[in-house]
Amino acid sequence: MTDEKCLDVILRTARTHNVFTDRPVSDATLRQAHELMKWGPTSANSQPGRFVFVRSRQAKEKLRPALSETNRDKTMQAPLTAIVAYDTRFYEHLPRMFHNPAAIDWFRGEDKKALAEITAFRNGTLQGAYFIIAARAVGLDCGPMSGFDNAMVDAAFFPDGRWKSNFLINLGYGAGLIASAVFRLPVVGWVWSVVAAGGRSYWRANPRLMRAFEWLTLLWAAMFMIRGVVQGALYLADETTWLGISRIALNYPLYTVVVGITLWAVRRATHHNLRELPKAT
Repeated sequence: MTDEKCLDVILRTARTHNVFTDRPVSDATLRQAHELMKWGPTSANSQPGRFVFVRSRQAKEKLRPALSETNRDKTMQAPLTAIVAYDTRFYEHLPRMFHNPAAIDWFRGEDKKALAEITAFRNGTLQGAYFIIAARAVGLDCGPMSGFDNAMVDAAFFPDGRWKSNFLINLGYGAGLIASAVFRLPVVGWVWSVVAAGGRSYWRANPRLMRAFEWLTLLWAAMFMIRGVVQGALYLADETTWLGISRIALNYPLYTVVVGITLWAVRRATHHNLRELPKAT
């Protein structure tokens, strides 16, 4: 059975990342993740998933116009973005991939085009999920998203129409809460921009808002550190009763307090910012 640490890495403690460090992602690491991904099951071993890794500044600029405002800044700052696509003519490979070579005829032909399309989309989506798990398993952090114009991405990257985009994944090594505050990319600010600011990041140019989001990000980091230290010490001491109590006390009650402080501080900072705006005359 898979150990607890592995389950934490790939699922339980993994989170969607919006801020990444500058550490580059090597081709070897991407190949390792792709090698793991391909072993995930798909119907008739169809494996229609296709992955394009957008890394260079030129390629990122090619992707930029298709991104929603919410996703634009964080995608341009990420070390690498994967376009998860699917091959609408995946069935051409079935004689090699599947034990029944005649399976190609299940999908080949104009009258079966709709079946081929939905099969490619469904199984390509599965492979995108497998890739996220594989990427986490090899040490990468992921930021999957669907806020973009598929038609624009397809026109820019797949002009022949055979491959079609499904969703995007920003990849890299996530900046922890403390690191994001230190590098003036506070996670709380990015969350606020998505939830309340329509994806706009103008707060980065506002000293008051930036300062508020930095301190709130550090507050959240402190909460997680306290929980980790206390529960880790109790676990190592085999204090199962106190560990259970701490999981209750340091979960929803502490979380509620930190959420309340965050909402109060953000409201105060944004309200003060609005008061400073010049009045219309």
